[in-house]
Amino acid sequence: MSAKTLAKKVLADIKKAGDRTSLVQQTGQILFVSPARFKEALTDIFGPKLDDVSLAKIWIEWDSYLKTQEFNVASKARLQELRSAMLNLKPQGDEVGYIINKYDTIKRAKGGNEKLGDIIKASSFIKKGDKGLDLVGGEGKFFGSQLGHEENSRGVATSAGKVLKAQNFLSRTSSKGDQTKVNELIDTYLNTLEVEITHEQMYTKNGGLKKKYIPILTWQKAIDNQTQKDAEDAALKSLEDGIAHEIENNLTGSTPLGDLVSQVVLSNLAPKSKNAKTTGKKKAAFNERNTKDAKGKTKKKSKIKVARDKGLPAALGALVRKKKSSRQGFNQIANIAMINKKLPQTVRKNMGPPGFQNQTGRFANSVKIQDVNMTKQGHPSFGYTYAKNPYQVFEVGEGSAPWATAQRDPRKLIDKSIREVAAQLAIGRFYTRRL
Repeated sequence: MSAKTLAKKVLADIKKAGDRTSLVQQTGQILFVSPARFKEALTDIFGPKLDDVSLAKIWIEWDSYLKTQEFNVASKARLQELRSAMLNLKPQGDEVGYIINKYDTIKRAKGGNEKLGDIIKASSFIKKGDKGLDLVGGEGKFFGSQLGHEENSRGVATSAGKVLKAQNFLSRTSSKGDQTKVNELIDTYLNTLEVEITHEQMYTKNGGLKKKYIPILTWQKAIDNQTQKDAEDAALKSLEDGIAHEIENNLTGSTPLGDLVSQVVLSNLAPKSKNAKTTGKKKAAFNERNTKDAKGKTKKKSKIKVARDKGLPAALGALVRKKKSSRQGFNQIANIAMINKKLPQTVRKNMGPPGFQNQTGRFANSVKIQDVNMTKQGHPSFGYTYAKNPYQVFEVGEGSAPWATAQRDPRKLIDKSIREVAAQLAIGRFYTRRL
């Protein structure tokens, strides 16, 4: 089979939409839920309507419900596999682990008009018809909770699963010489996202998901899940572009494949602003021919890395190999996205005499982090902008009396607001600067 034929086959398989179904429908899964994150997601929606007592009651009832789910696993052998796997997995922070039968059961039950909604109404003053209940299940992108297939060294994202399935297909192809270039692209993708599970641990020799494979889910705030999904989508798009580039040009050009993929990943993840700055060369798409180096090898070191989760292998929770990694590139870009989501509302909250007072919302909505640089000490420095016209007249050193005062200086308000949001994201030491 020619390299182009292989590439077309792999590209078609990766673009198929059905691979998520097999992972989601796998019987027997493990779910980790952080009570603190669970309560925070509800607080984001209902605010003071839910006090600490109500939140505690809701968590106790939801915890009790999740503990019953393992009894829905009909196969005793599968239940034993799941219990054995739990022994090899350490909860992170305050997490609690649960055995569940089906992904869709919990996805449905966490809705505001389903089991979780019933618990909320029974444990608090929230009543039927409250608009916040429509947000609880995380159907939108910013509020509520979603189930993530990977996070913090556990599980495998569905997009990465699709690529591992393609790699599994290549491993079963007899024409080993023809698959080299496609494998280089896949290796670059897996290295870029630092996927730490092998295709043999997930898929059978015939390409089906192993019955003993155990998906691992985590309870995530919707906005965190969506930010991670954006990164995954960008990386997958880059891989698809790389394979299409192979089909079109047969790899005869100047930029090494690994660098091409990394450049497109960086371009897709970077903030979409003409003022945004990121470290590393960016490329919006493949538009040049490419040749291999003198030794016939393709570089695989990526310019931006996304830490991926380890998947739990098939055989009774045997641990996969670990490798050292750096999440710095993705972390800072993801932090920009998450801070910017909450920044306008936080700025509005912090406005008031003797400083700025919120009237139209124009100032708060104009505040955006545009870039991130690293200091010599290794700390991030976030560069932000705001609508200088007309608000820079209040900035000390730029405006003049009586407008410009220390209390009204926009930089003081913005720095305070960024730090308040960053504290919620557990971001360590950092600096801010007005661009």
